[in-house]
Amino acid sequence: MNNSAVKHISAFFNYGGKIKLDTGWNSKNVICPDSKLFYILDGEIAVEIDGNEIIAKKGDMMLIPAECKHSFYLTNKGYAEKYWMHFSLKRGKDDFFALNNFPYLINNAPKDRVVGLFELLLSNVNGESVASSLTVTSAVINLVSVYAENCIVTRKKQAGDEIERIIDYVKSNYGENPTLPTLTKMANLSQSHFVRKFKERTGYPPMQYVAVIKMETAKFLLMNTSDSIGKVMESVGFYDSAHFSKTFKQMVGYSPKAYREIYGKFPFSTHKVSQSKK
Repeated sequence: MNNSAVKHISAFFNYGGKIKLDTGWNSKNVICPDSKLFYILDGEIAVEIDGNEIIAKKGDMMLIPAECKHSFYLTNKGYAEKYWMHFSLKRGKDDFFALNNFPYLINNAPKDRVVGLFELLLSNVNGESVASSLTVTSAVINLVSVYAENCIVTRKKQAGDEIERIIDYVKSNYGENPTLPTLTKMANLSQSHFVRKFKERTGYPPMQYVAVIKMETAKFLLMNTSDSIGKVMESVGFYDSAHFSKTFKQMVGYSPKAYREIYGKFPFSTHKVSQSKK
C-alpha cells in the first residue's frame, strides 16, 4: 500500500469490549454500518462472507468492513472468548476499507501487542479528558495497523460512485425517512437500475437497507444511552410506537424493551452475555 493510502486518517470507536460467548451468539445476513474487528482469545467463531465460511481460532484476528453482508455463529466447540470493537475508519470523507482490500482473517496475531492495545482502549473509553479521547482514537488506528502489518493489503479503485454517495446520504439522514423516488433521483439513475446496483453493492434493496440502518442505530441507543424508548424511536424516524416495536422485533428478535433489559449495560465489561448479537 503506498503512502497516499495512509494520509488524512480519522477513526471513531463506537463500542466494544471483552466477552465470553455461547451458542446464543449467532445471526444471519447481518449488515452493520460500522466495521468490526475481533481478536480470539479462546475457542472458535465462524463467519460466512461472500459465500465462504471463515473460521477464526485462538490467536486469530478478523476484520469485517462496514456494510459487508455476513452471518456469524460458534463452531461445534460451542464457546469462544474475544476482544471486539465496532468502529469507523476514514481517509478524508471515504471509508478506508472501501479504498483498500484487507483479508477477512489473519492468523497468529501478536498477542501481547493486540491485547495491550485493546486494554488501553477499553480502560480509556469512558474517560472524559482530551487525553482519553486521543488514546482511544490512537488505539483504534494502531489495532488496524497491526492487522495491516500482518497481511497483504491492495488498493481498490477510488470510492465516490453514485451508490457510495447514496449510502453516505442514508447513513446521515435515515431519521428523515428517505423514500425510494428521492434516492433514485439523487443517484440520477432509472429506478430499476438504481435498485439493482444498490443491492449488488450492499446486499439489500434500498428501503430495506434504510430499515437496517435504523434498527442498528436503535440497538446502539437502547444499549448505550438512557434515552426513553420513545426518544430512541423518534431518533430513527418512527412516530408510531406499535409500528416501531413490531418492526424492531421482526428485525432484531426482541421487543425494544426486552432488548434494553438484556443488553442495556455498558458494553465494555467482561461479564458473560448470552444471545449477544455483537
